[in-house]
Amino acid sequence: MALPELLEALRAEAAERRAARLAEADAEAERVRSAGASARELLRREALEEASRVEEAIGRRQLARARSEAVSGELAARDRLLARVRTALEARVRGAASDPEYVGTLARDLARALDRLPSGGVIVRASPALAPGLHEQVAGREGVEVRAADEIGTGFRARTGDGRAEVDATLETRLRHAWPQLAVLVVRAAEP
Repeated sequence: MALPELLEALRAEAAERRAARLAEADAEAERVRSAGASARELLRREALEEASRVEEAIGRRQLARARSEAVSGELAARDRLLARVRTALEARVRGAASDPEYVGTLARDLARALDRLPSGGVIVRASPALAPGLHEQVAGREGVEVRAADEIGTGFRARTGDGRAEVDATLETRLRHAWPQLAVLVVRAAEP
């Protein structure tokens, strides 16, 4: 083979190798582009899924917060209602000393209290407004003394002379003891 033919054969072989290498490079570039596109698509889907999870979590938190605020608002309204009812009841208790119907029940309450306490000296302390009427009720009962006491609310407290037993028949104490049950009834009555 002559030199010009040999050179031509070498050039042709080099061109084939170059074309093969370019084809391989193009194929590799296409695989890289395809892999990059697949990776970008995967990342895009993962980002969308994560954004969806975050939105759902935010929505759940907002819903929970809204529910909590609603419950707090309801509880605050319930507390305000109970406070108004309690204030109204306390005002009625304070005014009961001038209510003839209530004053009429004191004689019965005092008789029951004295029956429950051992005999032998009982001191009945009552508000100054009610003490005179109670004093009339115990007239003729031996060992019973009625005293006016500013610290006693509406009603009376009867105590044995030795202080071992006491009957608290004040409306304030009765209200304090009954309030938990009354509060439940008020709340139930206010429910829709």
